[in-house]
Amino acid sequence: MQRTLVFGLLIAVLLGVCGGVVAQEPVSSILKNAPTADDYPGMEAVVLIDSLVATVQTDGSVVQVLHERLRLFTQDGIKDYGEVQIPYDTELDKITLDYARTITPDGREVIPQQSAIHEVTPPGLQDAPMYSSIKLYTISMPALEKGAIWRTLNGHEAGNRGYSLGGCSSR
Repeated sequence: MQRTLVFGLLIAVLLGVCGGVVAQEPVSSILKNAPTADDYPGMEAVVLIDSLVATVQTDGSVVQVLHERLRLFTQDGIKDYGEVQIPYDTELDKITLDYARTITPDGREVIPQQSAIHEVTPPGLQDAPMYSSIKLYTISMPALEKGAIWRTLNGHEAGNRGYSLGGCSSR
């Protein structure tokens, strides 16, 4: 019990530190250091950060923290990657969104409205009642335009079942 408490506190501290680092990184630095469409000719977008840290708890549950950052270059990129989708099981998992922002090319940071964050049933599962608890936690990123950067930091706690649905994906 004490070991779990100490481990839980350690994770909370790490999440706080990671969240603080993401939130404190200057937008001007992110924009200055990000590649441009000229660096990746013909590409819709480029992944700048895709970091997943998974921790297995003593009870067998898994806590995952995902930090993603992506720069959009084209209208097709905006269409294909404008929504962040996290698969999960509503009966066993818990999703927390710690941070989500769009950085526009002129340096504005735009936070998604609560109405842009929703849970949807994955395509192909609408007619499968056996899988009714499988959902996609979806964030429609705001203010997307060519050259914009979106970034997220979220947690995914998978219940005690010995496996996880896995990381996150963008459409």
